[in-house]
Amino acid sequence: MNIAKKVAPVVLFIAGYLFGIALMLSGPSARHDANLPGGGAPDLTDDYNRLNFEYFKASLPPVTIQRIDDKEMPWLGYTIQCGPRCFQISINSAWAPAQVSQEETLIHEMCHVKLYVDGSSELQAHGPAWQSCMLERAKRGALKFLW
Repeated sequence: MNIAKKVAPVVLFIAGYLFGIALMLSGPSARHDANLPGGGAPDLTDDYNRLNFEYFKASLPPVTIQRIDDKEMPWLGYTIQCGPRCFQISINSAWAPAQVSQEETLIHEMCHVKLYVDGSSELQAHGPAWQSCMLERAKRGALKFLW
């Protein structure tokens, strides 16, 4: 197997981890708009719909998206499946304060939704299928800020 194919998922994981740490250290000054509750984009649903069209060929179902601001929660975001094609995505503006970090976290969560919709039996939340989804989006420019 090509060494680049073996290393790419590891590099993606490390880059995402370092990106998260940089955002945590940057604090409130990194907020896209400090006047908006939670900072970042005023409506993540519009971002989800745009990203779904641009990077997922509009194949993902509509979801419920909420912005939370919880420094006690150690994640930038998470996805809960509430039914066969029912999902709730939460973006934590405490650790993803800037609009660009919220969009990239949204893409991360959208890859989880894609795996659920595709019926993936992958047990690792960030295993090879998820890494492949993220890498494909990165190659298409979805993670410009990070890459």
